[in-house]
Amino acid sequence: PLQNPASNSPVVSVILVLTPGDTHVAAALASLARQTVQDCEVIVVNQTGSRLDSSILDAVCGNRPIKHLVASPDMSIASARNLALEHATGDFITVHRANEWAHSSKLERLLSVQQGHLGSVGTASHAWVSEQGIFYAGWFPEFSFVSPNSSAMLVPTDMMNALDGWDELHGDPDLLLKWRIQKSYGADIIRPVMSSVPLSFTICSEAPSGPTHIGFPYGNKRDEFRRLSRHVKTIKETRSATPDQPHVIPALKTPVDPSSGSFDTVYVGDFASGSIALDSIVAFMDRTATGEE
Repeated sequence: PLQNPASNSPVVSVILVLTPGDTHVAAALASLARQTVQDCEVIVVNQTGSRLDSSILDAVCGNRPIKHLVASPDMSIASARNLALEHATGDFITVHRANEWAHSSKLERLLSVQQGHLGSVGTASHAWVSEQGIFYAGWFPEFSFVSPNSSAMLVPTDMMNALDGWDELHGDPDLLLKWRIQKSYGADIIRPVMSSVPLSFTICSEAPSGPTHIGFPYGNKRDEFRRLSRHVKTIKETRSATPDQPHVIPALKTPVDPSSGSFDTVYVGDFASGSIALDSIVAFMDRTATGEE
């Protein structure tokens, strides 16, 4: 277990905002109770308008301090987090969503980036999963089951205070905070931890929404993605029309070299209708490679 012997303050302040409709808070708090980092405090901001069952809070207490703040349900998510930030005493700040079920080593792994990179920001990945345990793939064109969890940034408290916390001018305060950190301290300040492995599951009742403009390409790349999005939407709306061959669309390479703007080629077909066999795609790729298509 990690501790902070240099001061009486906890190593990590974990902020959890509870809003009306959150039904997985018990699981979220239970995963915090199992964290290997013992020296942390949990700050719960209750926006439900009702009293929180004390037994749920007791589940994470143990030797961890827990602060229960009450806020108006009308308060924005950014304001609620900033309220918690005012009461935080840890050396680092992180957010734990009320529908997040984290691996027990999540906080410890996020803290590990400070070894050799003191003052950096650790980030983790997560997977979206339904209440029935079905995994959701990510947004087009990557379709990855594991994606960056912007909420799971472990940020030095001094850095958060210098940035005045979360900004209310955007619908997704996490993506905007990440962008502001990179603009103020450089892109290298963000250090992913086990990016291909989900350190938490985010439980949701429906598939997550797509990216916002903060994490979206601009210029020609943006226009190309818009065109591709309309193309895919058209395919979905015309599923009854059986395509006679796969569609060829370009997709950004990963990782992307911003100066190159280069593209890979991706072959997309309507597999749901069973109209395209794998050997048809291979043959189509061969014809494309030889310039016949």
